[in-house]
Amino acid sequence: SCLTNAMKKLRYTVTIIHKGKQWARSLEKLPFIIGRGPTADVDIPTDVISREQIRVTRDELGFWIEDLGSSNGTFINNK
Repeated sequence: SCLTNAMKKLRYTVTIIHKGKQWARSLEKLPFIIGRGPTADVDIPTDVISREQIRVTRDELGFWIEDLGSSNGTFINNK
């Protein structure tokens, strides 16, 4: 669909804040993986997240965040 093609051309900015530290990355692809490992699209250099913590996708309804089996879980806005 036209909407799907338009979504593929967007630039996304990911901002992660944890205990006063902030990381921001800009991406042009979906889905993407956030983690601390070399296979993550957004590499966050901290031991509080897994090598592959979450996958971010998007569809016509909005963004979706999937925990990839991390041992500490995933929280958005402390929830």
